[in-house]
Amino acid sequence: MTRRLARRLRAAFGSRLARRQVRLVLVVALAAGWLLSAMQIVIDYRNDRRAQQETLDQLVATTLSTAATAAWQLDGHLARVMCEGMTAHPAIHGCRLRLPGEILLGDTRVDRPATWLPFGSGLFGGERRLELPLHHQGQSPIGTLVLEISPASAINGFATRMLATLLTGTLRALVLALVLFAVFHALTIRPISRLSRLLDEADDRDFAADRCPPPRYRHDDEILTLERAARSLMQRLASRVEELRSAKQALEETNRHQEQRILERTLELEQTMQAMRQQAYSDSLTGLDNRRAFFEAAPRYLEHWHRYGERFALILVDVDDFKAINDRLGHDLGDRVLRALAELLKRSRRQGDLIARFGGEEFIGLIKVATRQEALEAAERLRGEVTELVVKGLPWTLTVSIGVTLVTSDDTAIDGLVTRADRALYCAKRSGRDRVSDDDRRRELSPEK
Repeated sequence: MTRRLARRLRAAFGSRLARRQVRLVLVVALAAGWLLSAMQIVIDYRNDRRAQQETLDQLVATTLSTAATAAWQLDGHLARVMCEGMTAHPAIHGCRLRLPGEILLGDTRVDRPATWLPFGSGLFGGERRLELPLHHQGQSPIGTLVLEISPASAINGFATRMLATLLTGTLRALVLALVLFAVFHALTIRPISRLSRLLDEADDRDFAADRCPPPRYRHDDEILTLERAARSLMQRLASRVEELRSAKQALEETNRHQEQRILERTLELEQTMQAMRQQAYSDSLTGLDNRRAFFEAAPRYLEHWHRYGERFALILVDVDDFKAINDRLGHDLGDRVLRALAELLKRSRRQGDLIARFGGEEFIGLIKVATRQEALEAAERLRGEVTELVVKGLPWTLTVSIGVTLVTSDDTAIDGLVTRADRALYCAKRSGRDRVSDDDRRRELSPEK
C-alpha cells in the first residue's frame, strides 16, 4: 500500500507542470485562507471588545449605588466586599473607595496576568484608570470610586483564538489546495503529461499501430483533440520509420565494414609512425631519449628560465675507462654497463628533469636546481650511486666523471651550456676521473677518500 502510494505521488509530482501547478494552487489557497482568517479575526476582535465594554459598563453601573451607600455610612466592611466583587472581574485588577481627604475606605488589588502577545498592549483600550464620583441623594460628591482596568486576560484569550483561527484557516487552505490540485491533475496535468512523455519518447518507440493505443482521456475538448492528432501522426509515421530503419541498417553495415578497414589501416599507420618516432627520438640500447630528442626539448628550459626564472643545470656524465671495458671484457658487457647506468639515471630522475644518451658512453641531463651548489650536490650524489652499482661480469667498481654547468642570463642557446659542461667534464677526467667538476675549476669537488 505504501509503495503504491509512493508511486502515485511520484507520478503526480514528477512533471514540471504539476510542480508549477502545486505552487500556484498553494499560493492562491493560502492567500485566500489567510485573508478569510484575517477578516474573521477582525470581526472577533470587534465583538469581544464590544462585549467586554458592555459587561464592564453594566458592572460599574450596578456598583456605584453600593459604593455611594458605603461611603455615606462609612461602612468599611461593605466597601471591602464591594471592592473584592469588582476585582473578580477579569478586566479589573484594582478597586479603591476614596473619601475626601485621601481617606481609603476600601482598597483591593489583584495581580494582573502578563500579556504574551508582543504587539497587543493597546488592544481592548489598553490599561486605564477610571475615577467615578459618588453621590448620595443628589448631594455633592462624598467620595470617589477608583478602578484600575487591564485588558491582559482579554488580550490573551483573543490571541489564543486568533492563533486557532489562523491554524484552522491554513488547514482549510491546504485541504482546498489539495482538492484543487487533484481536480486540475485529473482534468489537465495527467493527460498533458502522458502526451508529453509519449512525444518525448517517440525516438525510442515502435510506431506500429498496435503500440499506439487509443486515447485514455475521455473529455471531448482540445486536450482530447491534441492527443488524437498526435497518435494519428505517430501511426502515419510508422511505415516511414520502418523504411528508414531498414535503410539505416544497410548503411550501418556498409559503414561498419568501411570503419573496420579504416581502423586497420590507421592502426598500421600509427604503429609505423610510433616505430619511426621511437627510432628517431629514442636510444635503442638504453631506452632513454637520444641526442636529437634532447636538443629538441632543451630550448623549452631556456625559454622558461628567461621568462619565469626557473633555473636549471646541465650535467654531462661519462663512464670512466669504458674503452677498456669494451676492449678487455667485450662489447656485450659494455652494453650491460650502459643499460645499468641508464636504469640508475631513470630512477634518479625527478619530475621535470630531462635525461638522454648523448652518444657512446656519455649521458646528458637538464635538472631543475636553485643554486650551483645544489647542482654539484646532485651530481656528486649521482656519482656516489654509480660506485654502488653492481654489474654482473665487471671485475672493478664502475665510476663516472661528471661535468656540471649552471644556466646564466647570458645563455641564449643550449650549445653554450653543452660546451661549458664538456669543458668541466674534461677537467674532471684530467684531474683523475671519478669526480664532479663544474665550469669554474675552483669549484671542483673530489670524492671523499
